Amino acid sequence: AVSGTLFMIDAIYYFSPYEFAVPYVLGGTGLLSIRPNGTDANTAGILNAGGGVQLFITPSIAFSFEARDIYTLVSSKQDFLLNVGINFVF
Repeated sequence: AVSGTLFMIDAIYYFSPYEFAVPYVLGGTGLLSIRPNGTDANTAGILNAGGGVQLFITPSIAFSFEARDIYTLVSSKQDFLLNVGINFVF
């Protein structure tokens, strides 16, 4: 079985809210480690950039939708990542 780990540190810029939606862009760096045979890890540095939107259903709860392009520095490969989540603002 293939397994992997992804670590990212990003800077995020939130645009002005439009009604209940808050769009944003992000970018950063990180590490991607993949174990294709379950034991030997292949680790590489990455750069990523993307954007998304938070849709607030209450002032403290939002659904988030995000798309990222991830570029692996060592092998010059690109991957596309879609995230969907729920956020709680404290």
